[in-house]
Amino acid sequence: SKQAPDTTPSHNSGFVRSFIGELAYSAHVSSPDAKDIQEVMNAFSRDQVPTITKLAEEFCVCDHWFSELPGPTEPNRLFMHAATSTGLTYNPWKLDIVNVPTIYDRLDSSGRDWASYGYHLFDTANFKALRKQKRATLPIEQFYEDAQQGRLPFYSFLCPLYSDTYDERANSEHAPHDVRYGEHYIARVYKALRSSRKWDKTLLIVLYDEHGGYYDHVTPPVVSPPDANRSPNAFMKREAEDAHRDYLTKPDYNFDFSSLGFRVPAVIVSPWIKQGTIDSTEYRHTSVLAFVERMLGLDPLTERDASANSFEKLLQTEKSARTDCPIELPTPPLPDVTPGDTMQQAPSAKAVELARRYTANLDGHPDSGREPPTTFATNEELWIYVTARITAHRATQVDSCRPAAE
Repeated sequence: SKQAPDTTPSHNSGFVRSFIGELAYSAHVSSPDAKDIQEVMNAFSRDQVPTITKLAEEFCVCDHWFSELPGPTEPNRLFMHAATSTGLTYNPWKLDIVNVPTIYDRLDSSGRDWASYGYHLFDTANFKALRKQKRATLPIEQFYEDAQQGRLPFYSFLCPLYSDTYDERANSEHAPHDVRYGEHYIARVYKALRSSRKWDKTLLIVLYDEHGGYYDHVTPPVVSPPDANRSPNAFMKREAEDAHRDYLTKPDYNFDFSSLGFRVPAVIVSPWIKQGTIDSTEYRHTSVLAFVERMLGLDPLTERDASANSFEKLLQTEKSARTDCPIELPTPPLPDVTPGDTMQQAPSAKAVELARRYTANLDGHPDSGREPPTTFATNEELWIYVTARITAHRATQVDSCRPAAE
């Protein structure tokens, strides 16, 4: 007989319990004290994160923006580009090439240009159709140059720096990295846009892929699944068989995508937004896609972006572009260390995971298909590996698209 689905309402009482289990599993702390376990209930003060605080005060903070599923980075980022994770609910090591339509296909069909800027790891590496397009992996320095010269494309997606290099510290704000570097990254992006001659035509969305495990009191909403994909999907089942990861077939991974994830910080920035706006509309990552699609009259990708709330109303509160927007944002002081000081330290598990994830299937050069290492002794070893793979991949890309100045 088939077991009836569990209709018990979800609640938010398991954060500390889950964190205790994670400490035992990942950090080998079997008897954590109160100081250890209270971390998951902590929050940053305004003084600690002055950059994002100032943006929220000057523009719009969305206090009911939810991730697309109660899961980690990768599935949520797939939703950000394709309005589906194809049934994936965890961060994979060897995900097959994702071959589904993306927002970039929709933009191409409408004749609008786009680009993805970043450092050495890109979300766009997930998608087969984007692999050989240079505009899908443009260096972050080109973003600053394009912004200054007024040639940013219609739609730009920025990826942060996920691991330390010789010259820079990771600025993704993902634990265990120092969030102050992320504050400086946000401030630099804002300054580049604010000084552009196209500032009055600019909309910046500062967004986080998932909540990071920290406590939230708001229960995730019930929503429509994006498509027919369910978890565990075919890839997860194969990985469970190949790697003997039996836990992937347990009920914890049975998910029908009828619930969003927890809230994430979200700030919308534009000179067309009234200062100090607080928007409590229910948004989610696919609200970005919905905004673009409805603006251009494009078809939605899945049911998720088709049903997502859009935020165009926020741009209709001012009769003309504001002239009082700050030129620069405050930033927190950085620690007295140099990036190279961390290169001999062992990299974080998150940095290793992302390196494996984004470089596992890079094609077009002799290194393609080589199994990435499972561990790296130092940040330097990780950085050398990733840089070599990305450099070789970029050298073979066929699309030399670069946004043209208007």
